[in-house]
Amino acid sequence: AIPGYGSKNKRGLYIFNLDREHLGLHGLEAGVSAREYGGVRSQGIRATYKPSNNPGELEYKFHSSFSREILFSARNNPDNSDVIETGESNTFLLEHTGAVSPIDSYRINWNIWNEQPSLEMESDFSYVRGQAKLGQILRVGHRKWFEFDIIHATTSGKSPLQKKFQLGSPAVLRGYPQHTNLSDDHLLASRLNFKFPLITKPLWGMLSAFKIQGTVFYDQGKIWSEHISYEKAKHRENAGMGIEWTLDTASLFQVPLKIEVAFPLNDPDYKKPQFIFLGVLTGS
Repeated sequence: AIPGYGSKNKRGLYIFNLDREHLGLHGLEAGVSAREYGGVRSQGIRATYKPSNNPGELEYKFHSSFSREILFSARNNPDNSDVIETGESNTFLLEHTGAVSPIDSYRINWNIWNEQPSLEMESDFSYVRGQAKLGQILRVGHRKWFEFDIIHATTSGKSPLQKKFQLGSPAVLRGYPQHTNLSDDHLLASRLNFKFPLITKPLWGMLSAFKIQGTVFYDQGKIWSEHISYEKAKHRENAGMGIEWTLDTASLFQVPLKIEVAFPLNDPDYKKPQFIFLGVLTGS
């Protein structure tokens, strides 16, 4: 689903997951989910297996889900393009995530997933889509490290607009908006981050801040399809900076926050910077 798609036409967006752990096998959990997000309303079942491991050992996780979906046009004024936006479908998803640290200062992580409708059940669409992400982390000092990610995604067949891959987003190119005209069948992108410490002292009395990190980054990538080849597709890039920190309110609540600003580079079509603000509240 396209992040942000459908968020400007007064629809309520939600994600609800209910899982149960320890289902006869250590590391196995299963549950149900319901969501309306990115122009897709779905209900389904899911299962995850993640065994425990010791520090330095190979980490891995397997996840699968089956969902019944209703796809709707979430834009106020959808254009008259040939891309399908509405219909009903079901999706079967398989996902594998892993990580390994050959040495203390270097870590490799990956994520691979594949999604497609089950043709044994009624579906308005027939497609196959998947994504592979390879990440590397290199620590070069106390709270200083580089992160480098490569992302490749592709879809084939009769895929609706919501199943295209989005180039502009906080997870890919941070300097571009989440517009549908920045989505297509194939995507190749890379992201480079350098993170470093800013401050660790308490601030504002009972409201303290610690592990404040600064970050500078550079993203680049392309989207293309059978109508526009990879060679002819527009190469887009951005650079930016940000701050990540954790607010601690008298040790009762910890709020990890992130603010980033990213600027498109050498692009006459997109010139305005994008601002990203993310925060998650946790309590004790």
